[in-house]
Amino acid sequence: MKKMISIKFLMVIFIISLLAGCANTNGAMNDSDELPRVEEDSNTSDDLPKADDVEADKDGEEVSDEVADSEEGVKEPSNQGITVNLIDFDVVDVSTLSEEIMNEIEVLKVNKGYEFWEQEDGSYIILISSGEKTTGGYTIEVEAMEDNEGKTAISVIETEPAKDSMNIMVMSYPYVVVKASGITDNFIIRNQDQEEFTRLSLEDIGMDAPTNDQLGGTMLRFDENPIDYSKPIIGIYKGQMDNHTIEVLVGDMYVPFVADEIDRFLEGIDVEDTIEITVSISPSDQVIVENIEKVK
Repeated sequence: MKKMISIKFLMVIFIISLLAGCANTNGAMNDSDELPRVEEDSNTSDDLPKADDVEADKDGEEVSDEVADSEEGVKEPSNQGITVNLIDFDVVDVSTLSEEIMNEIEVLKVNKGYEFWEQEDGSYIILISSGEKTTGGYTIEVEAMEDNEGKTAISVIETEPAKDSMNIMVMSYPYVVVKASGITDNFIIRNQDQEEFTRLSLEDIGMDAPTNDQLGGTMLRFDENPIDYSKPIIGIYKGQMDNHTIEVLVGDMYVPFVADEIDRFLEGIDVEDTIEITVSISPSDQVIVENIEKVK
């Protein structure tokens, strides 16, 4: 009997031990199923830069850039704010102008300088003259015209004959007449040597504008010469007086012939060549060269 009780007691202890071991195993498994606890990092959301801080940094950076620029002293272009516009212009055939302007040009061209006449449409007729020269071969032309902050700047090129060239020994008056719109009458006119032209006026010269009758033979008029201008004129080319005028020996008369930029007709023509001249008569009865050909 005692033996049986001892056996039962041992079995109870064994079962209790077995149950205790299972309980420990389940506890360990439950512990391993739990997620590991994450330690709080030093880079938490509290430590991240806030939007305000970013903007502040940005502002601070911009300010520092401005300071740097001011310290470096950023240089602005010297012509900042200056507006320069090229102006279109036309070279004018003097014979197309009014009789009054033509007569004034005949007087003013003797002196070096410029004069202008404002037209009804707001455009300007501008005379630029090199003045009186003792030989032919001198020319003047407008190179460019600009509107510069309300001032009309005109660049001209003056040329003179080469020292070894043969030029007619006669008084010549090289000048150019141009027309332009969209400009002011505040003119600054200089040649290639930066020599500035001054304004001319009949009052300064001490003369009144002459009439065609007073000019007499200064302007070549078909009704005051014995030459038949209705047909081509044959003569001997004696030379260019200026960029508008040539002199031709017709019969026994030395006759000036006028055209706008007349040298465009003279290519291949030399002094003492026999030439044929075709002319037209302007509304003011001035003889204008239309064509020149060398007679072979």
